[in-house]
Amino acid sequence: MFDGGGFQLTGGIAGMAAYAVFSLFVSGPLVGERLAERQDWGTICKSQIRAEAEAERPPPQPQISGLCTLVFGGFADGQSFCNIHGGLLDGPVDALTGILREQEQALHGKRLSHAAGQASSRCACAVSLTLEKHRLALALHTGSLRILTPAPVKTFKSELISSLNAPHCTRKG
Repeated sequence: MFDGGGFQLTGGIAGMAAYAVFSLFVSGPLVGERLAERQDWGTICKSQIRAEAEAERPPPQPQISGLCTLVFGGFADGQSFCNIHGGLLDGPVDALTGILREQEQALHGKRLSHAAGQASSRCACAVSLTLEKHRLALALHTGSLRILTPAPVKTFKSELISSLNAPHCTRKG
């Protein structure tokens, strides 16, 4: 009886399906990338990576000074011995401590430069991982013409930071 209704219904469903696929694979990720740019993700990411590298710095080695007093100070004439001959023991130890401190600073500088060199790839990885992880939420957001805002879209910056620390982007996993 109603002959053309099936075609209109099928065409409407096909149009909605095409719009959903477009939102899922094109407009959702595009809005996610622009959201990351608008939140200045590049700057935030690089500062996060620098903070991580600073936090991984080993604690400074304790300064060994007064070795002569430490070794001989407990003896009867130990302090007078150290007053006269202390420089013979303390000088080389202080020099060695200075060399070790310089090596530690050089190693830390290398660590920072290595982290800075990997920053752009890690930041891009975090964006890609977040877009992939929350593809459906971004598609809902863009497909509803931004009327619906799922939680991952509201907290997009923290999602990016958690993706930055994910094993996939830190290359620790």
